[in-house]
Amino acid sequence: MKTINSFARSLRATMLISLVACSAAFAQTTYKISTIVGTGTGGNALVTDPLKAQFNAPNGVDVDSQGNIYICDLINKRIRKIEVATNLVSTIAGTDQPNTFTDGMMAKDAPLGVPGALAVAANGDIYIAESDSGRVLRIDASSNKIYRFAGSDNPTNTGKAVDAELVKPIALELDSQGNVYIVDRAGFVYKVDTNDNISKFAGGTNPANNIPADQALLSFPVGIGVDASDRIYIADRDRNRIFRVENDTLSTFAVGLPMSKPRQVEVDASGVVYIADMGNQRILKVTPDSTTIFAGSGSTFQDNVPADETKLNNPRDITLDADGNLLIADRQHHRIRRVENDTITTIAGDGTAGYLEGAIASQSQLNEPGGVSLSSDDNLLYIADGINNLVVKVDLTTGIMSDIAGIRHKSGGYNQDNILATGALLNVAGGVEVAANGDVYIADSHNHRVRRVNASNGKIITFAGDGNTTDIDPGDNGLATNAQLNVPIGVAVDNNGNVYIADRNQNRIRRVKNDTITTITGDGTEGFNGDNILASDAQLKKAVGIAVDANGVIYIGDRNNLIVRKIENDTIKIIAGGTIQEGGGAPNIGRPRQVAVDGSGNVFFADLDSSRIRRIDAVTGAITTIAGGGTDATGENIDATDAALNQPRDIAIAANGDIYIADRGNHRIRVLKPDPASRITRSNVSVTGVTPTLVYPNPASQQVTIRNKSAQQVVLINMQGKQLSQTKTNNGKAQLNLNNLTSGIYFIRILNANGQLINTKTLVINR
Repeated sequence: MKTINSFARSLRATMLISLVACSAAFAQTTYKISTIVGTGTGGNALVTDPLKAQFNAPNGVDVDSQGNIYICDLINKRIRKIEVATNLVSTIAGTDQPNTFTDGMMAKDAPLGVPGALAVAANGDIYIAESDSGRVLRIDASSNKIYRFAGSDNPTNTGKAVDAELVKPIALELDSQGNVYIVDRAGFVYKVDTNDNISKFAGGTNPANNIPADQALLSFPVGIGVDASDRIYIADRDRNRIFRVENDTLSTFAVGLPMSKPRQVEVDASGVVYIADMGNQRILKVTPDSTTIFAGSGSTFQDNVPADETKLNNPRDITLDADGNLLIADRQHHRIRRVENDTITTIAGDGTAGYLEGAIASQSQLNEPGGVSLSSDDNLLYIADGINNLVVKVDLTTGIMSDIAGIRHKSGGYNQDNILATGALLNVAGGVEVAANGDVYIADSHNHRVRRVNASNGKIITFAGDGNTTDIDPGDNGLATNAQLNVPIGVAVDNNGNVYIADRNQNRIRRVKNDTITTITGDGTEGFNGDNILASDAQLKKAVGIAVDANGVIYIGDRNNLIVRKIENDTIKIIAGGTIQEGGGAPNIGRPRQVAVDGSGNVFFADLDSSRIRRIDAVTGAITTIAGGGTDATGENIDATDAALNQPRDIAIAANGDIYIADRGNHRIRVLKPDPASRITRSNVSVTGVTPTLVYPNPASQQVTIRNKSAQQVVLINMQGKQLSQTKTNNGKAQLNLNNLTSGIYFIRILNANGQLINTKTLVINR
């Protein structure tokens, strides 16, 4: 009995709280506004910070003639690049996608094994040692395509590098003549000349010193360097020695301090030799007069200190930049570090093992962003960066922005399909939508196409539109790729994967289902011919906004008719604009640009002319302004209605109620966060004179039945005001499955055919 009485007391207390919650539901939600992307200045400049990038066991590092830094990101199986001009960290080779390696594929599409080392040639070609697959790869600098350079799965004795057998290539170097040296951990160093002929350069069975290099014993070679005279230095880990080969003769290079598992060797222009003394966690510096500890030997990790006072953790590779500074792949610290004027700093990596790259979204520029969309988990925000001809992605957790389609710093155009989207030209990215499976649909407006970026491989195709705007026939009931679009703007995807397109200059809303395109409203004539008519008979006037709710109801921003419309049961109806005014008899709306609908059925639209975001209440139909109309264009975390927006173009709504706005004229993405005091947003206006509602059993445990003859929809809401489900009734009856819900108090809202609230019932779940 104690348990039952305790539950009863808890129930009474919770029901009292629920009454307060119901009263609060009469309040209108208010929002605070802030900027998450963009500086307010139109442009395409990126602000990047390599210190926010993440690597996982960086194992190799090299520098090209321009000063760009290349990194073997071992566990991530990628080659990363730090661009000296922008500080942008990007991936140039390697992917998570299950692609098959083929010669001549784009390097970014290529699956890599374990990239153990790399070397950059004078012409910019990049050589990669794949330690686990017995091959060396080459990325062509002019095309960014990747090829097998050395090592064969089926070796033959042709003398060509690509046909040779490699066991475990682990280090690479080039001399001044362009010859490539490959260190094979099996005990050999191979030389590949500029005609791709391979020969054994060092390695044999004789442990003696000062003998021909190709006879000399190498026990466990792991590193290689070359000096200005093309003398070759080899790090033999198990013998704790550095060997030097001069005139084909191998000899021990004298080092004045004991070494433990030397891993790599580098020589500067004056002949100073640097050694990654991995087992001792330090870098040695060898001159003709002395051997000193150059970096490492400290007890703790520190930056901005003398290099010999910091701790290194498994230093795997070293290289010198054009200024003579030493770069260190500090593997287990997951950082790239630089020693300059004897002081050590981190130049890339935050010390966390991971994979992260891109620009700082809040400090980078957009240029007239026209579209926003959220991933299904609300963690990623996609932006159609209109005039920059790009689509970018922002990780809302880290604030890092990266390009996913289009070529930065390129004018608008069209090149080809079936390539990586980051290599495809766009021509004014007018809108963007992300499907539940992660595919990204782009309104490539001035190419008169809708493009799709495949989530699994990052490649772009044309999804709809043939680029032709002269055909009289729009191409209905045929393949979407053969159809005519004319400046498509809005894109939406429903729960069944059907894609809706606001075909602006065709004055149509198009739907693509199973690759076939049809027109669902708009007869191609620009105009207005009535309300509450068949959608197929209606005229539109430069409609640009499109949204679809969970029940398949379609919402349209009919821009130049100055109305927002809804299609339900094949009938089109005005829900804002025309004679429908904002509360209190305010003036009619301006041109609605894009529309969005939340989980409760509230409709939001961007009012282009008044630079406001407006909300249409799902129950009452009341129109209110939730953002814009103020004078403060730069304020952060201020009341949203005090803010000055500038031609807002698009809206995306997260499940938690946050609203993202493409503030086009301000070159920003803004976010509206509900004020906690007004978090419950739905009006509780009831309709009188209706039939009673039955809810049984109540309390319930697994299933509940709701009956009301006038009911059309049943909405289940939790104590926090979050909608959990919306169910259509069958002859006034609905059954809800409660198995995934915890014990507690819930609310059942009953809506009639007009979307009006009939009644609210309290439901107790008790398990």
